[in-house]
Amino acid sequence: MASPKCNPLTPLFQELHRHIQNSELEKAQKIANKILTHPNGGYTNQKAIQCKLVCLIQLSKFQEAFDFILRNEENLTIDVSFERAYCLYRLNRTEEALAALGPAAEDDFRAKELRGQILYRLEKYRDSYNLYRDLVKNSGDDYDEERQTNLAACVAALTFEEGVRPDKGDTILNEETYELMYNKATTLTAQGEYQKALMLLKKSEDMCRETLTEEGSNEEEINDEVSIVLAQIGYVNQKMGIPEAASKYYNQVLRNKPSDVAVVAVASNNIISLNREQNIFDSKKKVKACIAERVDAKLTSRQKKSIALNNVLLNYYGHSSSELCWRLMRQLEALSEPDQPGIVLLKAALFVRDRQNAKACQVLSEFGTAHPSQSLATSLACAQIYFSNKQLDKAMQVLESLGDASYTAGILGVLISLCRSLNNDEQAAQIFKRAIAFHKKRNPSSELLQSLIRKSAQYFLRLGKQQEAAALLQEQRKVDPHNAKLLAQLVAAYATFDPAKAREVAKDLPAVDEIVTQVDVASLEATNWVMGTRHVKRVVGSPSARSPPDNQTATGTAAIPGAGDRRKVPAKKKKKTKLPKNYDPNIVPDPERWLPRWERSTFKKRGRRAREAAIGKGSQGAVGNVAELDASNRPTAAVQQSAQPSPGVGPRQQRPKAQQKKKKIGGKKGKGGW
Repeated sequence: MASPKCNPLTPLFQELHRHIQNSELEKAQKIANKILTHPNGGYTNQKAIQCKLVCLIQLSKFQEAFDFILRNEENLTIDVSFERAYCLYRLNRTEEALAALGPAAEDDFRAKELRGQILYRLEKYRDSYNLYRDLVKNSGDDYDEERQTNLAACVAALTFEEGVRPDKGDTILNEETYELMYNKATTLTAQGEYQKALMLLKKSEDMCRETLTEEGSNEEEINDEVSIVLAQIGYVNQKMGIPEAASKYYNQVLRNKPSDVAVVAVASNNIISLNREQNIFDSKKKVKACIAERVDAKLTSRQKKSIALNNVLLNYYGHSSSELCWRLMRQLEALSEPDQPGIVLLKAALFVRDRQNAKACQVLSEFGTAHPSQSLATSLACAQIYFSNKQLDKAMQVLESLGDASYTAGILGVLISLCRSLNNDEQAAQIFKRAIAFHKKRNPSSELLQSLIRKSAQYFLRLGKQQEAAALLQEQRKVDPHNAKLLAQLVAAYATFDPAKAREVAKDLPAVDEIVTQVDVASLEATNWVMGTRHVKRVVGSPSARSPPDNQTATGTAAIPGAGDRRKVPAKKKKKTKLPKNYDPNIVPDPERWLPRWERSTFKKRGRRAREAAIGKGSQGAVGNVAELDASNRPTAAVQQSAQPSPGVGPRQQRPKAQQKKKKIGGKKGKGGW
């Protein structure tokens, strides 16, 4: 009996199975291609299609895998929605991936996990958190650590977004792996517990290095994996106000050159924020890593906004063109919420730089009207713009329109200063009155109210409004009835319009003897105040010149009994004047020895060029006035003068003659002058 014919695809499937078992994915893909192109209907073989698709995904050929699915849609009888969604997710087409995934079955854990990843990428952290929490509770396979890591990442992200942990601490996050440690430390960072976060991050770094070393990873792979932990350590140090340590960790991350472009972008952006308006050139180099093409898909919207904001600030402080700054500003506005005051302030700053102050104030006013909770910041910025342009009246109008905020100490001080600059004392007085009335109604016992009453009374006295000043001082007297300075001001105020009241108040003034008890009249009379405090003479009987207490000497030791104040002061020995070694008392010192050499009468300029120019001129050997050379015709005074002893040479003139520099032969001439 004849044996049945063998299926020609069987050897190919056996070879495909062997390659898959040996993890030889490239070879497995080639065998799957042979099966699909076989004339015996291989292109419709669902097992071969599925094997090729999985091989392409495992080889990270996601675009090729997605195209393969599209080409074979008519021949597919198996469900490949998971593979299609995963390819789209890895191609950063996240919205399409979520739509392609569709509703997952309750027992399909891989579809649920992919949905959780997609939701996390879409920044729907609450939905992702709920999904992963359900997976951790209901699953029991070998991937529990990965699910816990993803759950911890959701907790950290939600804590950053909402300010509090979503589970209120109910979810127990293990610390068995360095990834779990990292995510737990990130949650602590979001809660502001920086010291705990820093300790946990350093433990995570050590565990990461140990784990990868045990797995046989090389130094480059270890540095690549640990870079994200180092970047987070730098961020925690920056939040703790330690910029030097933060900069060290960020630069270490950049030196490691990690493969994750998001880590490079975050570290570079944080270095830019540390540089601020300094080191602009370095910041402009770092910003290129933040705006690279592949980075955008890996960053969250919060990170994108931070990078865009720093980019605008960098170009603003770097004096870039107005067109570039406004283009970056539009990108920032597209990423930001409309109620962000910082964005509006930056926009106003760009208008001011372009000298469009009216537009800047208009933008600030419109934003303050639309968002009353932010009106204070925008109004203060608007007032600053008017003040910088010396429009003081408009600045006052803005500050007075702040409502209750205009009665705070700082704004009141600015308003009074502006009134004095405008010589508007009446308006300043009205501001004082309104402020006092406001604080009396709100908090009558506040220290600010007492300070306002004192300052306004002084201001009214200066303006000559004695009655209003007296009323305020009388009110202040109730709080501090024994203040001598206040009573004196009150007497001076009453004396101008109510002498009887002034005499009555004057009775409460302390006696003169009480005031001058501590005054040393002798020292005051001997004081030369015109020359300043450095020239004040010390009188023997004055307290400042008195001897130390009776039981102590000037050095602090016990005094000798019976010695009294008669202590012998040792005479100071005068130091002997040191003279130079070559000093000769018979020689009169040079009176010009303290002058610079070029100011002395004996100084002669070097006239080398002048001497060279004079060669060949003159009599050239001819006999001139011979009579001048006859010594017998010289006057007697000259002879007598030469007979007198010449004065000795001063010590500064007793020095060897300076050696003349030799003239260079040939070559170029050196530069002359000083």
